[in-house]
Amino acid sequence: MRSSVFLLFPFCIATVLAADDKPKIEGRVSAVSPTDIQLIAGAANGWLQKMHAQNPNQRAVDKLSLIHVVDHNKAEVHMWTCSGGWNAEMRLRVRRVDGTWKADEIADVITLEGCST
Repeated sequence: MRSSVFLLFPFCIATVLAADDKPKIEGRVSAVSPTDIQLIAGAANGWLQKMHAQNPNQRAVDKLSLIHVVDHNKAEVHMWTCSGGWNAEMRLRVRRVDGTWKADEIADVITLEGCST
């Protein structure tokens, strides 16, 4: 299942997250600071931009929908992306490594359905 992420994301280019469209935050929120939440979202958005850079000819619309804080050093970011005719819900693990929040290389695809871009 994890390899399907690489097949889906070569179709992407742009990351769009409306300012008023903030993700829901749940889990052990008290284990991290508000700055950590921003850094977690930044790591997830950086991962999306990296995936979108693989194909500059395709547009994508992305939305971080949920940040689930697992503990002081781990979080899972749920996101939706619509690209290449597919709408995918994904879960990306983000971890604190040497004081910096970093996203895993691969996200899990939770839901995949058709969409129009």
